[in-house]
Amino acid sequence: MKVAGDTVSAAVKGSAEVGADVATVARRAVDGVIEATKEIGGNVEKVTTTVVVEAVNAAGTVGQTTTRAVTDVLLGAVGGTKEVLNAVLPKPSRVESVQPTPEKAPEPAEEKAPAKPKAPPKKEKV
Repeated sequence: MKVAGDTVSAAVKGSAEVGADVATVARRAVDGVIEATKEIGGNVEKVTTTVVVEAVNAAGTVGQTTTRAVTDVLLGAVGGTKEVLNAVLPKPSRVESVQPTPEKAPEPAEEKAPAKPKAPPKKEKV
């Protein structure tokens, strides 16, 4: 299983280095490992958990947007083991955001008419 995880991790990181579609590479690598595991009669759930975690971790070294894309693609790729994925994939944090919050530009100051000078107070007659 370690070899499967390392393979998927290397594929994700390598695709990022050459500018390829990281999410697609992650999906194809995970699909390939799952299919090979089925063919040899291995523990598909355990291998799936391992390779998905490794793919997401590797994407995390690239950036948040890449992590989100890989997570979304892998949810679709291994729909039969969705429960496993929901257990292993990182939950998005409310603090984290893919896009920075735009700063509010200061509003231009309104031009105000100059205040009228006040009349001097009236003197009382005694």
